[in-house]
Amino acid sequence: MTRSAIPLTSEQQRIVAHDHGPALVFAVAGAGKTTAMVHRIERLVREGTFRPKEILATTFSRAAAADIRAALARWPHCSDVHATTLHSVGYRVIRRAQRLGHYDNLQLNDQDGGNLGAVIFARAVARARKEGLDIPDSLDREDFLGYVSICKGNLRYADLARAALPPEALRVATQAQNPSPDSVYLALYQAFETVRLEHGMVTFDDMLLTGWEALVRFPDVLRETQGQYRCVIVDEFQDVNLAQSEMLDLIAREHRNYMAIGDDDQTIYEWRGASVDFILNFAHRYGAVKYYIRDNFRSCASHLALANRVIERNTKREPKRLNLTRGFHGRTFLHQHDNAEDLARCVVTEIQDALAGGRARRDVAVLVRMYAQTPFIEHFLIEARVPYVVKGNVPFYQRSELLALFAYLRLALLERDLRVGKGVPERSLRDARAWWDLVYNRPVRYMPKVLADAVFQRVVQHGMTFSKALRIAAGEVDRRLGDRVEDLADVLTWLADDAHDATAEATLDALVHRLAYEAYLLRHGGLPETAQGRVNNVRALVLYARAKGTSAEFLQHLDYISFQKVGKNLNDDEDVVTITTIFRSKGLQWPIVFIPNCNAGTIPTGGPDRVEEERRILYVALTRPQETLHVHVVTTMPTSPFLLEAEHEQVLADVDRVQAALSKAPEAWSTHDAYALARLPRRLHLDRYFRTWWPQHTPPEQVHAVAQEAQRLYDVARQRDLLAALDLHEEDAQQWEMLGPLDENPSDDAYPDLAALVPTANGDVTKPTFSSSHASTAYLTTFTPQQRVQHAKFGAGIVEAVCSDGADLEVTVRFDGVGVKRLMARFARLTLANTAASNAPFLQDRHA
Repeated sequence: MTRSAIPLTSEQQRIVAHDHGPALVFAVAGAGKTTAMVHRIERLVREGTFRPKEILATTFSRAAAADIRAALARWPHCSDVHATTLHSVGYRVIRRAQRLGHYDNLQLNDQDGGNLGAVIFARAVARARKEGLDIPDSLDREDFLGYVSICKGNLRYADLARAALPPEALRVATQAQNPSPDSVYLALYQAFETVRLEHGMVTFDDMLLTGWEALVRFPDVLRETQGQYRCVIVDEFQDVNLAQSEMLDLIAREHRNYMAIGDDDQTIYEWRGASVDFILNFAHRYGAVKYYIRDNFRSCASHLALANRVIERNTKREPKRLNLTRGFHGRTFLHQHDNAEDLARCVVTEIQDALAGGRARRDVAVLVRMYAQTPFIEHFLIEARVPYVVKGNVPFYQRSELLALFAYLRLALLERDLRVGKGVPERSLRDARAWWDLVYNRPVRYMPKVLADAVFQRVVQHGMTFSKALRIAAGEVDRRLGDRVEDLADVLTWLADDAHDATAEATLDALVHRLAYEAYLLRHGGLPETAQGRVNNVRALVLYARAKGTSAEFLQHLDYISFQKVGKNLNDDEDVVTITTIFRSKGLQWPIVFIPNCNAGTIPTGGPDRVEEERRILYVALTRPQETLHVHVVTTMPTSPFLLEAEHEQVLADVDRVQAALSKAPEAWSTHDAYALARLPRRLHLDRYFRTWWPQHTPPEQVHAVAQEAQRLYDVARQRDLLAALDLHEEDAQQWEMLGPLDENPSDDAYPDLAALVPTANGDVTKPTFSSSHASTAYLTTFTPQQRVQHAKFGAGIVEAVCSDGADLEVTVRFDGVGVKRLMARFARLTLANTAASNAPFLQDRHA
């Protein structure tokens, strides 16, 4: 999105002024990088540095490419600039190769190629089975195609030797590997490629792989492409995969008029082939000059202060900070809850309050780390009749791994009816067949379709139970298959006996264990992330079923919510609340953003090798809001270590202190207010805002008054030799002096209570705004040394010290298990040790 109405910043102007040679632009979230990009293109064309047709401006999505074209459209002399997606670049390279006599067998009909994958998949499965490969009916097509996409994006060939690539290509191309030892994916990938090449098909992913291959195979294709594009500009460079990086390298090799624009702190697609190394190594690889765009035009003080503190803990990054431009108008709220259900209820209540206050539903987004977080949130949105859309997925009750479990429950109820001779009603035949198709090979039993058809026909034509029909079928096949068929009969018999009286939660939990369903999902998923996501959905379903009655009652509940329009996936242009993953939120923004489950096990997910990427994921979420951010945690799980190490409560308290001071006339300030303005901007990395943006948008008399008061405090601190003790720095004083020198020296009795701030200068004061589901718990507000207290996370401990700076109380507690902790009493939520609230366990999700 461009900011054409706002003058370019000095950082943007430096990028616009770049003429020739390699350049790397680090652009933070919400920094107006597209504005700088299109202004540079306009200048290059206007001044004749490059002809418009020689400029390639490329990015990832069609929407982003359309934004670039729309921004350039106001300058007629830029109409011939080639602004397009990287896939389109690859497509055009393949077209050029065909024109030059190569790839005669390939059929290039359009630039989509998206539907071809399903066609090739079906033919590849048939071919593989014909050749003896055991492909289960339950193999997930989209998961497999995702595996193929990642392989091709990273130049991993199905059969590298058969590809016969030139030596230069073999420096980067590799042989694809199976995602797990017993997976059929690699063999099916090889069949997929055989079918594709036989029919000359080019899928969406092949536009990159084959486009790169054409450049590296055919010198005439490379030469002509390099001659066309004398200037290459790539947006969102942090998201490139190997195929894209190498294709761009070849195009720009001769001239190196190559500018990469991106943000390493937003590299969150490593699981699908992106690597932060591409952008971090760019300057070294090409000898590129570095530029920075650090002013954020999207978010407000609390969002940026917290985001900066989170991301600065990453070690593999380019050092930089988000700079505030919009001031202190937005808010960040911290919410704590006993469990996932309370959390979801609070989220929906907050959404309803925003809507009642005049907000449109499209202004609200709920950003989840994984789709397994959505069931309770969807449930309460449906109850409140708030229309919503789950971007990138279906509503939870339509997810394939859950539909199979629902089918088991429905067949169990049908089994009970069959036992008493009711038969399968004519109107339910289609549904019953659909349930049966979902069940008989989930998990994989290698039951042939012809056998499954025979079982179903016996049930329908003779009115016998599924378990009886299965046992008859078991006697008609070999022992190995017969044992598996018998096992399904046993499962349905058990379920029919159990489902009538047991709770749905207990039944589902037992069913998942009996089927070894989680192991099945992990074993037969090609992508570990996708497989783990399905496991998490199953775990969330079991939790969601709690207190929803028997299996029959739970299925009635699902039928009810599935027929409510609010729960359907509506069109993008409808006024609906958005639920989506943080991954899909990148590049987007909303006035109001919710981040649920900021707990260890959700953010972060995965092992120690994923920590820095996981921290970047949280950073991306924190930089989406324009006005209001709601961060939710469950108290029975550890708070996200990323928040704890960022001292999130203290950061938000500090922002609140600065905001409170700015909301008053300086003559009404207390010592605490003056101290907050004098000290905290630097600590919060907001000092540049007060030097540059704040004076531009604040009445001059207020700027003068604030600067005078801040300087008076510094002058008093110097006189009393308190600068070091109060953590005040001369460079900060100079910042206020730049806004106007001190008119008169402070009186001797100014700030009489300043010295009282010394004991707590490094541990602070005002609490952040809290919402909690623990309102009925008696939390302590006064403390005495040696008092025995309880904390929800740290456990029991003894109060060692209590101190106050006059605004808040700080308690030092030696906990039995974790040692000494200093806590702000107003949000420590401490109780007497013998009255501590007990909390129910919360589901630990483990997936992206």
